Amino acid sequence: MQQKIKMPEAFREIFNPYRVKTYHGGRGSGKSENVGRYLLADGTRESQNIVCGREFQSSIKESVHSMLDYLIKDMHLEEYYDVLNNEIRGKKNDTQFSFVGVRNNIQSLKSMHNIKKFWGEEAQSFSQNSLDIIFPTIRAPGSELLFTMNPILVEDPAYQTLIANPQPNSLVQQVNYTDNPFFPDELEELRQHHERVFTPEKYRNIWLGECLSAVEGAIFARELEAATKEGRIRELKYDPKYPVHTFWDLGHSDLTAIWFIQVVGFEYRILRYYANSQEKIHHYIQYVKEQEY
Repeated sequence: MQQKIKMPEAFREIFNPYRVKTYHGGRGSGKSENVGRYLLADGTRESQNIVCGREFQSSIKESVHSMLDYLIKDMHLEEYYDVLNNEIRGKKNDTQFSFVGVRNNIQSLKSMHNIKKFWGEEAQSFSQNSLDIIFPTIRAPGSELLFTMNPILVEDPAYQTLIANPQPNSLVQQVNYTDNPFFPDELEELRQHHERVFTPEKYRNIWLGECLSAVEGAIFARELEAATKEGRIRELKYDPKYPVHTFWDLGHSDLTAIWFIQVVGFEYRILRYYANSQEKIHHYIQYVKEQEY
């Protein structure tokens, strides 16, 4: 079919054949909507398996399913797609949109056949383990990986993998509300309010897509800031006079995490942290035994 799509200039290169396409920036930029329009249009052009993934998704309501349903109507594609409860299917070809939570469905994702396009929405939440699995899993000839994200920390795996050190043949495009000619008045009112009441760093993170500092973005921000100012975050050496305790957070599809800690007087000295997933318990026992403690 021949179709004209109204998209901002910032998304012009989305139609070019990059292996990885990452759109990052602040709120109101239209990242998700324009990637959705591209995928729906491309799905009418040829039959393909398109997977829309998030790191966590406990129900279809947490996916982009409802947004794609809206876009199908807005683009007048009802004659090309059937919107079902848990998927979207092409009426005139075999294009299929599936929706998965990557963290808890690793094996399901691995078993999907001939994925032509993968869209990682809210990609700032993706773990390193999920990214390491996604890239080699999407390997059909001519396949593409698309990511949309509002960055949080420079140290986050998604920022390092997709923006700071992008894969070969990548398009990395920052887009903000200033690049969106369809930016609604309601959001402009909210943006101006945030500009008045938020700290400059928080405002720039939300609306301009700039990363927070590690302390600003942390859950225990005030505690970490105090620890830094008081010199409590520093290099520590193992003291053989004291035992080392291990503290565990057990998981399988999500992370198992281990902290190695010495209690010396009134101090809890954190010596080491280790995390992994998809491993049996003997893997972690062996790791503990390999340490010098």
